[in-house]
Amino acid sequence: MPKLAWSTFIDRHPAAHLVAGVMPESEPVKADARLQLGLMAKLIAGLAPKGSYALTVDRQGRTPEIHCVFEKETDALKVASTVGATATGRYPGWASQRTFLLDAYASRAIAAALLEHRGRPGPRSAEDRRRSRA
Repeated sequence: MPKLAWSTFIDRHPAAHLVAGVMPESEPVKADARLQLGLMAKLIAGLAPKGSYALTVDRQGRTPEIHCVFEKETDALKVASTVGATATGRYPGWASQRTFLLDAYASRAIAAALLEHRGRPGPRSAEDRRRSRA
């Protein structure tokens, strides 16, 4: 399903399912937040969510957080399971909420999962099938 702009998603799904990656205070994260956002976007796209979703960098706290919201709880659970997120109650207003520490270790694990996913053979296009028959 499509990735939406944050404001568009919130307008359509005000009480969606949140998975938040909390960046540690001990690491230089200011420039890293956009990189982490891109990494999470690639991970979510690779997991092929069934519903719409959106991502943003939340800079309201002491350190940036990557907020990923999902229309369908099953999509949020799939991402939460992949990154090791656990249930939390610190973000009121969401239908469900999970959080995980988005540190260097988690980033490497996500990057490794993306590389592993790329190495798997995907469905072949009609053009590929025609070429293999020729």
